[in-house]
Amino acid sequence: MSPAYPNIFDFAADESVDLKAVPSPGYRFVNWSGDLTGNRDSVAIVMDCNKNITANFTDAPSSQFPWWWVVAGVAAIGVAISFLASRTVRS
Repeated sequence: MSPAYPNIFDFAADESVDLKAVPSPGYRFVNWSGDLTGNRDSVAIVMDCNKNITANFTDAPSSQFPWWWVVAGVAAIGVAISFLASRTVRS
């Protein structure tokens, strides 16, 4: 989490504080828990009492498809195009 007010842990009563959850590489923000709930990564809270807030993260998938699926798919499409291009239409 990247606090809008780094290293400040004392706030005036009713002060508005902006929080932003910033995941490290390889992770994604899931939600807030404790005295704050929801899944928006940026939120503003009012410090009307002491708060215990946790930003929850999880592993981010590296990619939707393995790289070799893309290579195999492109090769298969190339073979199909070559096959179709080599056929002639007879009337």
